[in-house]
Amino acid sequence: MGNLVPFGNSKEQFASSPDLGKALTNAIIDAFAAHSDLSRQALDSETVRDGLRKICWGRRSCTRR
Repeated sequence: MGNLVPFGNSKEQFASSPDLGKALTNAIIDAFAAHSDLSRQALDSETVRDGLRKICWGRRSCTRR
């Protein structure tokens, strides 16, 4: 994939990398796949859903008002 690490490069050098677009697309696909896998596990398993409920119990970010 080329050297996409910005250390030692200017922002312009990093942004003009011919591999940047492909690397960004691959990162988005990988993130989508990971989230899809986790969602599938939760949908397919009552145990996973129960665990998520326990993690979220009492946290505002996971409860509806």
